[in-house]
Amino acid sequence: MTWDLPSGARLQGLREQDFDILVPIAGWFCEASFPFGEGERAIGTHYEPSIEALCESLNYTLDHDAFERLRERGYLETQFICRRQVEWVPTQHARDVINEFMVHTGDTVELKPADPDRSGFLRGWENESLLHRKGVATVRATMEADSSLRDSDAPIEEYSVREGRRRQDLCFRTVDTMDDMGVEVVTSTDSVNDFIDKWQDFLDIPGFTVWIFDSRQTACRMFNELHREDVFQLAGGLCREPSTWNSTAMNEKLRRSWCDRDSGSASPLMNTITAVFEADGNKIDEVVNTPSADD
Repeated sequence: MTWDLPSGARLQGLREQDFDILVPIAGWFCEASFPFGEGERAIGTHYEPSIEALCESLNYTLDHDAFERLRERGYLETQFICRRQVEWVPTQHARDVINEFMVHTGDTVELKPADPDRSGFLRGWENESLLHRKGVATVRATMEADSSLRDSDAPIEEYSVREGRRRQDLCFRTVDTMDDMGVEVVTSTDSVNDFIDKWQDFLDIPGFTVWIFDSRQTACRMFNELHREDVFQLAGGLCREPSTWNSTAMNEKLRRSWCDRDSGSASPLMNTITAVFEADGNKIDEVVNTPSADD
């Protein structure tokens, strides 16, 4: 595609072929639907496609030299997401470029000079990674597909802030018999201190929180730090080797620990991004009740 490159993009050594790659990646990040055959795919409901398939679905021509150049220059990297290798994960460097120069214009994307007063192109919190975005989009898609527990008259709140305080990544009202529910996605790049701060902040919010981790290893590390810092004492002591347990066992441990606090509110629960994504049936109940698989 022919792009009118802003001078700032040229100064960074970016070329038109680079944006033929970055634009589809940005669309996937923002939950756009991509045509594949007779159906559509999106980040919250499908595995990440190859970079060739992602570009071709929008009739963009993939320049393999440009792709390798973006990887060599640190714009793209390889990660495993839901047990599959993805070679086009945008780094913070790439996400900064997308937010600086890309602009939504109706159903299309244009490139504009950087403007500090303009909202960033990408959805989500500042500096949010593709893996974190995958988790949020996956849980949201599950919520939208199943209204058995959700109050369908109330919207699902995403990345909301109330009275100057950051809420969970997703918040929604449940049916009358349940506490309201918030969902927070945590990845290995999150600091333990940030996790502890969120844990304590969310205790003051009515309802309960479901913590969705990128892996059992991350969940084990975070909950053990809560225990060590005497923020939340785990019944039976620290979590053992992550490979020996799954979310079903961990949630039972959390419930026992919560009862020991003599709290009248519902216990926090947990699962992993992979388990929720691969759950069969797209039921909200499976967000917390599907045993976490190897991540």
